[in-house]
Formats: sequence, structure tokens, C-alpha cells
Amino acid sequence: DQAVQESMGEIVERAFEHLAPSDIMIARVRRLLLKAARARHADGAIPPGAADPLCLDHVRGGHFLAPKDVEWLRALADQRATAPVPLLAAE
Repeated sequence: DQAVQESMGEIVERAFEHLAPSDIMIARVRRLLLKAARARHADGAIPPGAADPLCLDHVRGGHFLAPKDVEWLRALADQRATAPVPLLAAE
């Protein structure tokens, strides 16, 4: 680990990167984690979801294949409707 870390070189300036839409979630989660860590450090605030873990019970990742002749959002809705994990009524 040490050898890899030392051979990585300088920190790259990433201010002008062109991120893909899939990178948006990564950036948002990083911001939320930093915000939660700072709030915890500053005033002991409990991070969102820590007080009520069930509020995140319906969150999950995954993938699916959609037929070419079906609009992907419709295919996703159909797939989620038959999901083995119960979803919240608000979805």
C-alpha cells in the first residue's frame, strides 16, 4: 500500500473535468458525507438516517436489462413493481 501511495504522483487539478451524468451521484454523496461529518464535529449532530435507519430501507442499487422496444423508465417501473424488497408507498 505504501509503495502505491508514494508512486501516485501529485494531486491532479480536477476543477475543469467534464464529468459524466453517472458521476453526479458520487459528487452528491461525497458532499453529503462531508456535510454530515462537519455537522457531527461542530455540534454533535446525528447524520441523516442514523436516528431512523428505516428511512433508508427502500434505497438500493442494481441493474436491469430493458427490451429495445420498451422505454427504459417504463421497464424500470415494471421491474421495481415486482421487486422482492417491499418499496415505500411514496415511490
